[in-house]
Amino acid sequence: MASEPADIVLDLVGEKLRRLIATPSDQFNIFKVPDVLRKLNEKAYEPEMLAVGPYHHGKEQLLAFEEHKTSYLKKPLERTRIPLSDYVMAMRALEERARKCYERSTSLNRDEFVQMMLLDGCFIAEVIRKLRLKHLRGDGDPNFKLGWMLPSIARDMILLENQLPFFVIWKLFIMTDMPSDSRNESFLVMILRFFNGILPGKGCRRDIIYQVDVYPINEIKHLVHLIHENWLPSPAGIEAYRNNGTSSSYWSFIGSATEIQEAGIDFRKVEVLKDGSLFDIKFENGVMNMPSLEIGDATETILQNFIA
Repeated sequence: MASEPADIVLDLVGEKLRRLIATPSDQFNIFKVPDVLRKLNEKAYEPEMLAVGPYHHGKEQLLAFEEHKTSYLKKPLERTRIPLSDYVMAMRALEERARKCYERSTSLNRDEFVQMMLLDGCFIAEVIRKLRLKHLRGDGDPNFKLGWMLPSIARDMILLENQLPFFVIWKLFIMTDMPSDSRNESFLVMILRFFNGILPGKGCRRDIIYQVDVYPINEIKHLVHLIHENWLPSPAGIEAYRNNGTSSSYWSFIGSATEIQEAGIDFRKVEVLKDGSLFDIKFENGVMNMPSLEIGDATETILQNFIA
């Protein structure tokens, strides 16, 4: 009996299934922003100066910053006296694992991808370290000399599509670390301090910053994930939410400010306390006490990337 002709659909679907098995979807943690969100304000998800990771790598308007990344690799090489070949080997060892973190495939070949990991990751580790350790900056570092540069860098580093897997950044931070420097701080503390400069309100609470070291390093997916997990209400605010929470699995929606006001509820602006949080909204005696939110150039970008 003659064998049946090959079924093209069978081959196509079979190949799709094999790809799913080869790259489980739960490995992805760095995604492209869905079109339904992107179309609301595309600029909120696009880097303006600095490309991190493969999604925006090589874009013409971002190429000018690549020289800064190279200079930020040169200094740690001189400081640690670890040969460049060791850094390259370390990144090659992580390349396959790092690729699997991205939802979308990239056109970068292995060498290009490793170079991107090294330059982007070392820049991130160094610019965060230099905010704390001022003596590392030198006199001519424009990232710290020009007042507008650091907020712009932080803004681009907080974009969801502009991320490196945290294990890449962590590896490079460890390789370039200076444990003998008495001014040193935990890297996680440095990260939260770095981004507090652009987060609305007063950023992450001070008690959270000094407790962040208990966060398991191997559970951090990327910088946005770390900040999202630690930009929280005060303990009193969290307790109030738990006490007023519901076990229902249904979504509940709060009315607009106009609807709430028409129902007889007044709004009162309060300042964010030193150890408080932007999220500490209190309802007392018919008055909604809400911390004031100062809108800056990066506010919409930050909030939209956390939502995405």
